[in-house]
Amino acid sequence: LIPAFDRPSGTNITGVYNGSPIEQQMDLILEIQPDVKKLGYMYNAGEDNSVSIKKRMEEYLKTKNIEVVAVTVASSNEVSAAAQSLVGRVDAIFYSHDNTVMSALETVVRIAQDNDIPFYAGDIESVKRGALATVGNDEYDCGVQSAIIAARILRGEKAGDIPSELVRKYALIVNQSVAKEYNVEIPQTVLERADEIL
Repeated sequence: LIPAFDRPSGTNITGVYNGSPIEQQMDLILEIQPDVKKLGYMYNAGEDNSVSIKKRMEEYLKTKNIEVVAVTVASSNEVSAAAQSLVGRVDAIFYSHDNTVMSALETVVRIAQDNDIPFYAGDIESVKRGALATVGNDEYDCGVQSAIIAARILRGEKAGDIPSELVRKYALIVNQSVAKEYNVEIPQTVLERADEIL
């Protein structure tokens, strides 16, 4: 849609894009579970965003000597079997904005809790649905940020003259109530920084 993120498109397109803060999300997992050596990642290989996130995870975690154990799902019917396949093979599970996994999220949560495998998400809503924690886009502030751009257009600026912006605010969300289900104690350093504790 746009040739680059840091300059105007020259067309009729602008807006706010949410680049997943993968490095921050991985650091959060390691702060909560410093002994993680293998991190499970569930994704649909047909979703380009999920493939891109997998590559970023692997590159970042390689520097920390942590192996990414990836399993693919082509439909929501495969999510349960994929989650079960990670049992006994990983120290934690992560998924980020994958529509296929999201459609069967409660199944993953149940399997993770039944097997004491902490499950982390890349978005705030999934933490509210049973994942343990995330550093995710602050969707409210993203709306405000988008509205500011929309107002500029309504005042006469051309959309193609306004560079797209990276979402400017992230929120740290912790689901303390499910931490017990995962037999995980959330460090005080995380709780003190949290924007919201459920």
